[in-house]
Order: sequence, then C-alpha cells, then structure tokens
Amino acid sequence: MSFNSVLTADNYLEFSAGDAAALGSGPYTIAVLVRPTIGNNNCGMVQIRADTTGERALLEDSLKIYGEGEFAGFGSLTQGNWYLCIVKAEDASTYSYDLWPYADDGSGAMSHGDSVFSTGDGAVADNMRIGWAINRGNGFFAVVALWDRKISNGEADTLKTNLLSAYAALEPVELISYENWDGTIGSEEVLIGSSACTGIVGSCPAAANPPNFDFAVSSTVDLVIANATQAQSAGNVALTQQHQLVVSSANQAQSAQNVALSQVHVLGIQSARQTQSASNIGNLVPDAGTVSGAVTGTASLAGSVTASVVVLAGTIE
Repeated sequence: MSFNSVLTADNYLEFSAGDAAALGSGPYTIAVLVRPTIGNNNCGMVQIRADTTGERALLEDSLKIYGEGEFAGFGSLTQGNWYLCIVKAEDASTYSYDLWPYADDGSGAMSHGDSVFSTGDGAVADNMRIGWAINRGNGFFAVVALWDRKISNGEADTLKTNLLSAYAALEPVELISYENWDGTIGSEEVLIGSSACTGIVGSCPAAANPPNFDFAVSSTVDLVIANATQAQSAGNVALTQQHQLVVSSANQAQSAQNVALSQVHVLGIQSARQTQSASNIGNLVPDAGTVSGAVTGTASLAGSVTASVVVLAGTIE
C-alpha cells in the first residue's frame, strides 16, 4: 500500500539523505508518484534538507507544482488523481518541470516546462522529508525517485508507464517504494540507494496503490556471454532478472565443461566446470570444429542459468 500523508497535521516520514546528499548543493531531479487528496489544493511532497534548512523541494500549491523558493509554478493538477510530478535543475540554473496524469496504459501527454526562477547553490543535504515540503503533505505517496543530475525531457517521457523498472533503468541515486507500506518503519522499501527511514512524524497510514502499477524492478535485458570464464557460475552473475542469452560461437560453448546442452535442447549453465559428459551434447558440438552462427534462447538466471528453446544456427564442419 502507498502511505497517506494526512492533511490534518504534520504527517510525514523522516529519512536520512543517503546517496541523495549531493542533491542539496548540485544538479538534481525529484520525481514523485502521488495522488493529492481532494479537499485542499496543496500537497507538500519531498524536501531535501541540510540540517533544518530546505535546499531542494517538490510541492503542490494552488494546483501547481513548485520547487524550493520558486514562485511561478507549473501545470495544473486535479485533486484525487494520480500524477507523476518532477522538478529538476542544473545546479543553480532555472527550474524545469515534468507532469503526467498517471494512466496504467501509458496514455496521455507528459507536459514539460521551465520556470523563470532559479534554484540556489544550496548545501550538502543530510536528511529528507517525504510527505512534507513547505506545505503539509496531503495525499497518497507510492514512489519517490531522486537523481543527482537533471534528467532530460526524453528520459522523463520513459516514465510514462506503470512499470517501476522504468525508473530503475534511469539509474536514480535513490528509489523508494511504498508498495507494502503498513504504517511502520521498515515497511518502506529503499530499492536503490542508502537512505533510511528514521522516523514517522504524526500518522502515515496505508493507502491505495496506483491502479495496476507494477512495483517490480526486474526487467528483460540482453546478456552476452563472451566466454566460459565470464559465466563461471550463476553466483558470479547473481542475477534475478530474466535475460536473453546469446552464445556467439561454438568455441565459447564447445565442451561439456563450459555448458551442458541436453539432448532435448535445454541449456543449463550451472558452473564453468560441469561434470557432464559429451554424450549430453550428442553430436551438436564436436571435439574440434567450428559453428558459424549463434546459440540463442531465453534464459532466467537465479542461482543457475536456464534456457528454453535453444536454436543452433549455422552448420557444423
């Protein structure tokens, strides 16, 4: 569940700055997936702080989003709807904004804009407030992502999705999920970064998540194994994602010690030193010779690499 920063009082989460410390005095991006609550046109979202001084912030005021010390605002929000709200700047440059009304099918336009106001130089941060930024929090918070750079408009557009993995793909310094929030410290999930929840001010109960939002950060990527040494063991790879496995030549998989290719065409890489015999491979890989083409398959690595539907392309000479 998301967490609900209730408007009736100061209700927010305190965090150490973790890997977001540099945001206080340098370039930054703050992104929040939030649903401002009906009944008030303001919503404090995130403030990055040096001791008690706010250095960077993202908030809603009078249905617009703002940065710290910014007085123009951007966009127009409708309370009770989910939004991806983003403020960003290059060090002491003018603020820029991205705003997207969340839709689980990725539809709708992402708005981009620039302010006439500039962010200050700031100071290195040591703490953050989530659910409070100048204004009291007033809404449901599902995701907070922080970058120590100003992401581009094109990068922001990739976040028009219901996949948290899209946020992770942009390599934020902090990525915090409230998928399983139950109102207690420890139920937040710091998926990327070293920040930690250090306190709950007031009450922040659980609330509904964005419709059909996928909080998994795993994704499908291309994995190229150049030789058996690079795939000595699944422990070395230590992947829990699902991968596309490409073995580029028979020399890279020419013995049962490197891979085990079963007679039913299931490829299992368990270590670089298999104990299988050549009979497991049959005549697909001879002791000497080359194969032109590639062995491809869909692999899932989680303690071992497995692949189904292995296709041997080319000829054996």
